[in-house]
Amino acid sequence: MKYYYQNKNSFIEYFLLLLTFFSSIITYIIGELYFYTPNGAADYVKYEKYLSFFQYKSEYTESGQGLIYYYLVSAISYLRRNSVTNLNEINFLNANIHFTNFLIYSIGLIGFYYLLKKYGFRKSSIYISITAVNFCMPIFIMRAQLKPEVLAFGLLPWILLGLENYFEKPSIKYFLVPLFPITMVLSTKGSITGMVSLLLFLSFFGKLKKNLLIHLISFFILSFSFLLIFNENRSVNEYSVLEHNLSNEPQYDNSADFDFLTTIHKWDFYYFPIFPYHNNSAIGITLLDSYGDYFNVYTNYDANLFIYEKNDLFFISFEDEDQFNFGQFLPEYFSILFTFILFFSGFYFSYKNKNNFIYYLSPLIGVFILIVNAFGFPFNNFDPLVGDTLKTTYYSFLTGLTFIFIVASVFKKINVIKIFFLITLSLIFFVVLGFPKEDKSKINFYLDEKIELSVFCPLIATSNVEKDVSDCFNIQKKVCEYNILSNNAKEILNEELETLEIGTENPILFLDNNSKTFPINSISECKNQIKLGTEVYNPLFNNLRPLPIINLLNLIFSLFSILYLIKINQNKYNLN
Repeated sequence: MKYYYQNKNSFIEYFLLLLTFFSSIITYIIGELYFYTPNGAADYVKYEKYLSFFQYKSEYTESGQGLIYYYLVSAISYLRRNSVTNLNEINFLNANIHFTNFLIYSIGLIGFYYLLKKYGFRKSSIYISITAVNFCMPIFIMRAQLKPEVLAFGLLPWILLGLENYFEKPSIKYFLVPLFPITMVLSTKGSITGMVSLLLFLSFFGKLKKNLLIHLISFFILSFSFLLIFNENRSVNEYSVLEHNLSNEPQYDNSADFDFLTTIHKWDFYYFPIFPYHNNSAIGITLLDSYGDYFNVYTNYDANLFIYEKNDLFFISFEDEDQFNFGQFLPEYFSILFTFILFFSGFYFSYKNKNNFIYYLSPLIGVFILIVNAFGFPFNNFDPLVGDTLKTTYYSFLTGLTFIFIVASVFKKINVIKIFFLITLSLIFFVVLGFPKEDKSKINFYLDEKIELSVFCPLIATSNVEKDVSDCFNIQKKVCEYNILSNNAKEILNEELETLEIGTENPILFLDNNSKTFPINSISECKNQIKLGTEVYNPLFNNLRPLPIINLLNLIFSLFSILYLIKINQNKYNLN
């Protein structure tokens, strides 16, 4: 009988592990195909300067963020540079941003596996929590943006795991393990610096009383390490991580009034739970943006595919007694409900798990830091007409931390009701994204080119009857038959399916023997040039600027730290 239960548990664990793997891949593919990140996603133009810097197109970034995240995106783009032409730059960059974020995110998920095992959670509850976070909207959005919050998510569990080991055996040797990931995260972005610093302080403050001298030496080492990378980033950026360049954003040179904290538009949560009715309310923004896109810059943005071909069955068939169509706002209502559940669950489990209470309440740290920033510290960063300083994506990595711990705690014991809740959450995720679509064929028509640029093209093609796996490796098709209209999601608004091919107004560029560009205006001639071995002109990432030395060393040592933490935990918490 004991043998039977062991086999049964092993089967369940393997099934949940596969579910975790496939949910990670599926949500990645949806994000990559439906987002058009370079087409005006929030702050993309501002952060694209880092990609230009690593291509030698500029000498300064003129922004205060860390370099490592953007170097990783640039390095992946450089490694895949043979896939880019002068016609597919947008989809090429989109694919590389998503793939880089996916790699970082996956490292974070592995870290959370080991961290949760450290705290005594069973494999089944860990796999369920990781599967659930794949369907968590703030995390899904985080994974799709050219923003460093995903790097904070990827490194945070390793930092916490390393510090737990350090405080168990306080010594400088053990502190060096989490030192470099901590330094990397603290130097990434001002808001992340504040949030992670406060999180670590609240997490480990109670353990500082013993071995005080060792802790002081460790803090001195951390400060010195941070100052090294701080100064190097400042020399490249011309701004530090604690400064903000407002020269092109004068509307943010303001601070919030106290009313921003207290204003609540009660009835507007029902009748108008949408932008811009809550711009002057920190509470309203937090409630409506936590599981949604209040500012209409991500999943509700018309430069992405999610808002098109929505099945109205889920949204417009519900009316109240006054014939008000509240069904149209179901995603917004769910965001409010999700926020309440998240915070109430956080308070409940923080009370039950006092040793790790802050892990269940970490989004409050994010809200607190953003409010402090909105009030002008350490610099003005508030547009009173929009209020997007409180955008929840800025602390999405903390939402992920809390969400994972809450779900793992809920599923310490598994029953039918909890499984039903998990399935419902996944279904709501798809409905909020606008699935199922009324006419998938129209969307799929413009996705062919994006699929061919995806790292997972063979996997997608295998599950798509309209796609041949050979297309993923057919250079002539990928280069010469590229539909230029696939670069713009708004093309789906056209009544007819349209194709814009190579022509006199949209030539494909090749390089001659003197490395000079020459245009090709027809598909047949393009294929002929490919057969002749003529090099296609590459407008992006012909060169990759090396990461500055302090940043490079920090990145290398951080990778070694992660590998070391995996090694020392492998025997105890094996993934197999």
